[in-house]
Amino acid sequence: MSALGIGQDGYARLQKSTYGTPATNSMTEIPLLESSQVSAMVQQIENKNIMFSRVRQLPNAGRNKVSGNIDLHAYPSLLGKFFNLLFGTSTDGLVDDGTYEHTFLVSLTASGAAKYFTYQQARGLDTAEQYNDCVLLGMKITSDSQGNIVFSYKMMGKSLTDGVSRIVSASYPAETPYKFSHLSVTIDPLTPANDSATPLSLDSFELEYDSGLTEENFKAGSIYSVAPVVEKIPTLTMKCGLNADGRYDGYARPLERFSCAIEMLHTEAAAGSTPYRTQIEIPKMILARHSDTKWQ
Repeated sequence: MSALGIGQDGYARLQKSTYGTPATNSMTEIPLLESSQVSAMVQQIENKNIMFSRVRQLPNAGRNKVSGNIDLHAYPSLLGKFFNLLFGTSTDGLVDDGTYEHTFLVSLTASGAAKYFTYQQARGLDTAEQYNDCVLLGMKITSDSQGNIVFSYKMMGKSLTDGVSRIVSASYPAETPYKFSHLSVTIDPLTPANDSATPLSLDSFELEYDSGLTEENFKAGSIYSVAPVVEKIPTLTMKCGLNADGRYDGYARPLERFSCAIEMLHTEAAAGSTPYRTQIEIPKMILARHSDTKWQ
């Protein structure tokens, strides 16, 4: 066993796979943030038999549960891989300078996960843990007004393979991640139609997507969860901190609708002179409640 609590030489990597067949021949290294936490837990089945003794009986091993979150800064070259796992296959089109536009859509007809993947992580200098048949359940994007934009992916898996040999080398994105100055958010009132689109001046930003997949899908006959299925409507929630006075109260009370355009535009080129660009379009949304007004 390696020295404990050092935190050196840890790594994480993943690869798209099919359900029931782990794939590790062409994995992609992920520059994780310290807030990432993926783990496997064996739930305990308590025994409370009356057996001529007051000594507590040992529990039985129950469900094997794999869950956690993968957090990373918004490296443009990695976002497409995660979008593919979360939303499914994109439609692609050549733009210019050898760059492509990849379009992902939220599925309104799927009954299960878009894609599965195999995930490996090594903590410190220890051997790696491999999580099999993993899926992404949701995504959160956060930004303040000074740091890098962070993407956090909620995930679950089926099983753990422990003691996997460590890799000897790794490669990571060459570009810098998107940061706060690359972000812009514009809302456009659909009603009343004569109100113009408004770029928001943000102190903070958060966008959270929930795919609606089951987080646990255990059945009698196995200690492992079976493939997750859709159990609720996908939801998208956006929160912004901004100086607005009372201007949005008039939209919140009558449930006025908006479209929203979110863009991350890099200063570094994806190819040639074309910069990295990530756009998220929300066709319709409403304000959930009144804003929290601060008097000045």
